[in-house]
Amino acid sequence: LSLLIFTFVLELPPLMNELERLLAKGVPWPTVGRIILLLSPQALGLTILMALLVGLLIGLGLLSTDRESVALLACGVSPYRLLRPVLVLAGLATAATMYVMIAAIPDANQKYREILFATLSKKVESDVQPRVFFQEFPNWVLYPRNEAEPGRPGWSDVLLANTSKPDTVELFIARHGRIVLDSVKRLLRIGATANL
Repeated sequence: LSLLIFTFVLELPPLMNELERLLAKGVPWPTVGRIILLLSPQALGLTILMALLVGLLIGLGLLSTDRESVALLACGVSPYRLLRPVLVLAGLATAATMYVMIAAIPDANQKYREILFATLSKKVESDVQPRVFFQEFPNWVLYPRNEAEPGRPGWSDVLLANTSKPDTVELFIARHGRIVLDSVKRLLRIGATANL
């Protein structure tokens, strides 16, 4: 129970940030659910040992307050024998935490980045509307004048402005432009086919 509570409490702030951003982009609920599951190993790296500590404090505290430990010692049970289950639980929790930290978190982070990149990059091209300035790219402004011909991706009569230098603005004009996804380098590129 403490593992579930601690994991929920630690996962809640990043979860709310991601949910707000993803739902604003119109990401479907199954994808959001996968992203939520991929965020849970980050919390588990801390909460497994915290939950073990709380469980041990509750269990050993009840043994002490109910005088069950005194009764066990009176029956000839060694205190070291009482520590065996504690050591076994500590070993299991340590192994689980090591697995989460070494394997689960890197794998979950990688899958999270892949899903997020694929989802948001597909949404970007649909977010760009003709005759509307698109300013979501850092230091770039995209202005497509018209949609592309039927059966062709992208837009026609595209204006692209580089605003990274405040004193000078570079303008690029093309007859046709589109967004090209480089999944290997995880880059989103704007490609132009023919300059005016």
